[in-house]
Amino acid sequence: MRRKWPFLLLAFTLSVGLSVPGTQEVRASEGDSRPSIDRVGKNLSLGSDGRSRLYPNNWYPGFKDEQGRFLHDFSYAGYRRGETQLPKTAKNKRIDVTKSPYFADSSGNRDATQAIQKAIDAAASLGGGVVYLPKGTYQVNPQDGKDYSLHIPASRVVLKGDGMNKTHIYNAQQNMKNKDIIRIGNGDWKKTGISTKLRKSVTDPTVLLPVEDTSGFAVNDYVVISFETTSGFLRELGMQNKWSSRLGKVEPLFYRQIVGIDPENQTITLDIPTRYPMKLRDDITISQTADPIVEVGLEDFSIANIQNAKSGLGEDDFKVVGTAGYEADNAKAVNVIAVANSWIRNINTYKPAGNADYHLLSKGLFWIVRRTLLWIM
Repeated sequence: MRRKWPFLLLAFTLSVGLSVPGTQEVRASEGDSRPSIDRVGKNLSLGSDGRSRLYPNNWYPGFKDEQGRFLHDFSYAGYRRGETQLPKTAKNKRIDVTKSPYFADSSGNRDATQAIQKAIDAAASLGGGVVYLPKGTYQVNPQDGKDYSLHIPASRVVLKGDGMNKTHIYNAQQNMKNKDIIRIGNGDWKKTGISTKLRKSVTDPTVLLPVEDTSGFAVNDYVVISFETTSGFLRELGMQNKWSSRLGKVEPLFYRQIVGIDPENQTITLDIPTRYPMKLRDDITISQTADPIVEVGLEDFSIANIQNAKSGLGEDDFKVVGTAGYEADNAKAVNVIAVANSWIRNINTYKPAGNADYHLLSKGLFWIVRRTLLWIM
């Protein structure tokens, strides 16, 4: 279980459809005796002005030092790549969960899960809307057969409270192993069956992919770029021993949107640069996916779990059935899956009155295959 931390720090359990850590060394070869990751940090002391030598005053996207090292350009991060301001939620078309026909209890004494979910589903059926939780405490718990308490399954739905430390979402179920308080999305990406292979290795960050065939792809398509975990790949990271169980597995590397296609030259242009070398050795595949849900927002509330009363919070207690560690393992406050151009703002955690120490059981914010999602605290 987690103690009182700002939610933004708790949110650092991040899976962006990127299953491997990045490294700035992009020219490692199969025959390297030392993994490239060992060489990256050498001779990178701060300059006399306190700045990273890879981020001088005249830094520009693509800047490299004399050894070819560089910082990635993350200016594309955020809602709609930072090019558009966040939407303002409409005040005159809110669905108030405490009003008819929902009547959600705002005292925290009774389970309000079904009432709030009914309001969310109503907003989804209308093509979107603001589900409003007035000041109070709303108890939510996973219902029978569900591994989440609340689920936002569709685009353009905003779950909005009266403000942090005014509206409280309180999960009162102690055993939340592998469960979420709030889930956004409808599961992992859904491949359409259209795919192609990388035609040429790409070692530097780029938006231009040389592919074997552009047939079936179109501008605005979303794609997942995957790779096979090869022995050469593991050696480059120095993980040939620790990650040996991954050998041969196909895993996601990037989730992108197509902004250009050149059938004559067999290239696909992406909206955001790649951030890791892609080599033919690793069988790079570009697969078209169904569109993700978009324009979903969480705003202006606090969130917490009830503290698990059992003992057993040691390093390996998550493996021991019946312990607090086991029942809290992989519990998530917010789980975002295959979502694009959405936002989370003015959300924090709080310590419920009955909790001795903790705000959350395990993870705060967990992203899976999310793109351009902006967090503002």
